Amino acid sequence: MTDTDPQETKGRHMTSTGADDRRLAGLHAPRRNRYYAGKLLAASDLEMEQDYLRGADAQLARHVLGAGVVCGLDVTAGDGPSIHVGAGLALDGWGRRVVVPCDVEVALPARVPRPASMVVRLRYEAHQADVAPSVLGDEEDRSEAGTWVEGHRVEIVEGTTPATAGGCSEATLELIRAGQVTQALALLAGAACAAPARDPAVTLATITTAADGGMTIDARAARAVVPTNVVLLQLIACLAARVEECCGTAPARGNDVPLDLTSQ
Repeated sequence: MTDTDPQETKGRHMTSTGADDRRLAGLHAPRRNRYYAGKLLAASDLEMEQDYLRGADAQLARHVLGAGVVCGLDVTAGDGPSIHVGAGLALDGWGRRVVVPCDVEVALPARVPRPASMVVRLRYEAHQADVAPSVLGDEEDRSEAGTWVEGHRVEIVEGTTPATAGGCSEATLELIRAGQVTQALALLAGAACAAPARDPAVTLATITTAADGGMTIDARAARAVVPTNVVLLQLIACLAARVEECCGTAPARGNDVPLDLTSQ
């Protein structure tokens, strides 16, 4: 399903290829305009200005935040043979913002029997809009689209998805045990910058179909999350509560440390 208003296209529906978006998300030398009085500005100059900003946003989003769901986008069973995807926000594998402004209903594949395993994915999709007359425009109708509308597409495909990454390596854990937090951070940050993913789609959920046709939706295990500061603070509070719950004890005096925390 694509978030497209037919009135916005005014007779034209052309989507972006995405090849340039993948390039902008990768490591490249940023290039921006240098303005001076009397400089002639062409469309290519203004596109360079946009690419400079879009590339900066994509690199920061991809390398600092990562890809995944920021908020919303819950997946539940819909009315009839369909799923319901809630409104929300995600960052895809190329650092692009994917906005789902309202709840959407997506039909399940019509294939019978349905695949045993399916994956629900969210894709960024932009289309041209606001077509206006242009002397130098398309040779067929002498017009050009004046804007890009950034939308989305929800797809359901057969298959499975690998578990989300995020484990702690033994080398990092050893540094943490030794109290060398700065060195642990340096080790983690020293990893090579990953190239943009071949497929930038964001996984929202997996669907399992039983032999009797029953459907189970898992919108937690397979999805990557881009946590906000508020979410991280809530998680820390929950972890602190869990530590107190399982390991809580009277404050130790001096170097008195409980010998067996598992018995608490």
